[in-house]
Order: sequence, then C-alpha cells, then structure tokens
Amino acid sequence: MGHVSPISIAVKILILSEGSAQALKVSNAEMTEPIKYTVFIKAHAAGYI
Repeated sequence: MGHVSPISIAVKILILSEGSAQALKVSNAEMTEPIKYTVFIKAHAAGYI
C-alpha cells in the first residue's frame, strides 16, 4: 500500500460512519486545522484510530 494521508482516511471513515454532507464537503475542500482535529476526534471516538 502506498503512502495515504491519514486525513483522507479519517475523512473516509467519517463519511462511512456518519454519511454526512458535512464530511463530503470537508473532503472536497481545503481542511483547516480545527476541522482536521474534529475529524480525528470523531474517528477516534468511533474506535477507528
């Protein structure tokens, strides 16, 4: 497996776990630091990280 961004993995997990439009918007937009942390916190809370 090649180098994959942890951010993109977390976003995909967030999309799969919540199916939210917000997650889709985040994945298509430049992620700001607060959004990055929010994604990681949600992914961690879901037990993926």
